[in-house]
Amino acid sequence: MKRKIAIDFDHTICDHPYPTPKKWWLDPPVKDSLEVINNLVEKSSKEVYIFTARPESEWEIIRQWLYTHGFPILRISNIKELEIDVLIDDRAIRFENNWQSIVKLLL
Repeated sequence: MKRKIAIDFDHTICDHPYPTPKKWWLDPPVKDSLEVINNLVEKSSKEVYIFTARPESEWEIIRQWLYTHGFPILRISNIKELEIDVLIDDRAIRFENNWQSIVKLLL
């Protein structure tokens, strides 16, 4: 089974925080996201896909946004799949086998 890299969309690829009512599809890509994602798709043996909290009703708008900004065709999902090796997300905390470091960040 092919391993995967999941990338959040909002504020990671598209320079727009989620959720806000602003017309996010007018926002530009996050700096360097296009170059890095193209390199991942071309050079990695892993499948690269978008993991988003946005509802499925907005996925076609995401596809259009990606196309407009020159991104490769990427699968979109709201499911954190078992085969994920890496999740790239602006709101994540890296767990390094030490809950005390997490407590320091959150409290």
